[in-house]
Amino acid sequence: MPPISLLLVDDNPRFLRVLSRFLHTRYPADVVVVDVARNGIEALARAQVVRPLVVLLDLAMPGMPGWEVIPRLRKELPEVGIIVLTLLESDEYREMVLEAGADAFVGKSTLVTELMPAIRRVATNRLQRIPGKEIGPVLSGEQIAGHEPPEDLEEPHVRAGAGHRR
Repeated sequence: MPPISLLLVDDNPRFLRVLSRFLHTRYPADVVVVDVARNGIEALARAQVVRPLVVLLDLAMPGMPGWEVIPRLRKELPEVGIIVLTLLESDEYREMVLEAGADAFVGKSTLVTELMPAIRRVATNRLQRIPGKEIGPVLSGEQIAGHEPPEDLEEPHVRAGAGHRR
């Protein structure tokens, strides 16, 4: 399987930077961050452009919170996997987001151990649901090896266009 393309969505630029580096350092051959978004509205727009295989989505964000993004993303891009990655780790939130259409729920306190297995599981399930359909970027080994996480997440759409087929 080619690397799993990810869209990271969180309103905290520092967390986005740390998460991107964590994924790049620990799983360089397995995942590639194709873009980041800082709120739900931006997430919907960016997902349409970069068409990631999986979206990692925070719940508590200004503007449009994650729980409002889930049904819209599910309707607009049903092939995309949605993993909620949040500090709101209660069973009530877990139930709510899974009912809204999320594929998985991972608490930020357990992301080191639970995030990558969830990403692999969701990506595999999504690919199995749409046989023959290619989702996200197809990257060469050179592109994967050369991928660096976004350095300056203060500017929106740092990775805009990453992974697009030209």
